[in-house]
Amino acid sequence: MRLATRWLCLLLLLGLLAPALAEDKKPAKKTEKQEVKDKFVPLGSIVCRVGRIEGAQKVITVQIPQPVLQLTGLRVQVGQVLRDVELQPSDDMKVRILQPPADFDEKGRPKRYTAKELKEMKGNDPKLPGYTADFESLKADQIVKIYLGTRKEAKAPPRPKGRKKGKEAEEAETEHKPEITMVVIIAEPKK
Repeated sequence: MRLATRWLCLLLLLGLLAPALAEDKKPAKKTEKQEVKDKFVPLGSIVCRVGRIEGAQKVITVQIPQPVLQLTGLRVQVGQVLRDVELQPSDDMKVRILQPPADFDEKGRPKRYTAKELKEMKGNDPKLPGYTADFESLKADQIVKIYLGTRKEAKAPPRPKGRKKGKEAEEAETEHKPEITMVVIIAEPKK
C-alpha cells in the first residue's frame, strides 16, 4: 500500500511540474512595442500648460505651478507662480488627444463617429489614453498630461569633482534629463 502511495505522489508531482518546465523552454519573442517600452524607465506624469513648442530644436517648454508663500499685511498666504521648464521629447514620443477631433457634415452639424471609426482613431495600441494625434497638434496654452521617462542605458550622474566647462558640461547635463515619452492633450486653449 505504501509503495502505491509513493508512486501516486510521484506521478502527481510530475504532472504538476511538467507545464512549468515546458514554459521555461519556450523562447521569449519581443515585439516592437515591448522593445520601445523597455528602453525607458517611467518616472511619472504631470499635468501642466504648454508654454511654447520649438519643433526645429525638439524642445517643449511647459509651465508648472509652484507654490510660493506671500506676505499680505500680517497674514501669510500660499500663492502659485508659473515656472517654465524645458523638456526634451524622446525620439519615439507619442502624442494623443483625449477627445476625438470635431468633424462636421455638409450642413455644418457635428458629425457622430461610428464605433469602427473611433477604433481606427485609437491607433495600434488601444490601451493608450485618447486618440492618435501628431506633433503639429501641440499648441501653446494647451493643458496637457506629460508622461516622463529616462533611458535605461543612462549612467548614474558622476560625482561633482569640479566644474566641467563647455561641451562636457552640456553633455553630462542632457544625458540624465528625463524625456517626454507621451503627451495627452486634455484641453485646448481658451479663445
